[in-house]
Amino acid sequence: MQLIHYVQFVAKLKLTDWRNRRRLAAQNQTKPIDGSTPTVRNAEDIGIDNMIYIEPRDENWQEAWRVTEGLIKQIRDDVAQKKSRF
Repeated sequence: MQLIHYVQFVAKLKLTDWRNRRRLAAQNQTKPIDGSTPTVRNAEDIGIDNMIYIEPRDENWQEAWRVTEGLIKQIRDDVAQKKSRF
């Protein structure tokens, strides 16, 4: 399931890049000196639902990620103690 969501996320990013390149070409804007195409990656472009798949960027989100991982491990251990499947 995670793979499907990741593929969807990457596809949206590539589609956004393609749309941005088309928009820039239509507007006849010049490219940056390094020849790269500027891309915009914000919640509106890739969809807020897919923002959860981006790596945490600040300490608050990193701490939230660590807490979430800890909770999942605790649930796994509790289930294993009861000899069930997680």
